[in-house]
Amino acid sequence: MLFVWQKNANNQRIFQTTTPPPTLSEVAFYAQPMLLDDKLANLTQSSEGISDWYFVGVAGYPESVFAGEITEAQRLFDVRFGMKGRSLALVNNPYTWQSEPIASQTSLDRVLKTSW
Repeated sequence: MLFVWQKNANNQRIFQTTTPPPTLSEVAFYAQPMLLDDKLANLTQSSEGISDWYFVGVAGYPESVFAGEITEAQRLFDVRFGMKGRSLALVNNPYTWQSEPIASQTSLDRVLKTSW
């Protein structure tokens, strides 16, 4: 096989990506504390004297594949390890910004400091 690449090909529009990075709308931004509060309030509280396990998944990049992987990992832990009600996913995906808490330093900090 012979591959040839010309330097000037990099300047052609077909090889350039112009996809702007996703931006969080103001509505979604201000909804985030309430979304996170709701998710934290719905977590099952730990039992006195019993060590409970919790799952916190983080999909930090806005591509849908990462959101899907974290959702699948959460489902796996819910089913195989009985963590239903003790699992939470923080996802940076434009399709879930108004329904799920985003993966940010602030939200992760709040989750980890929550006493279950």
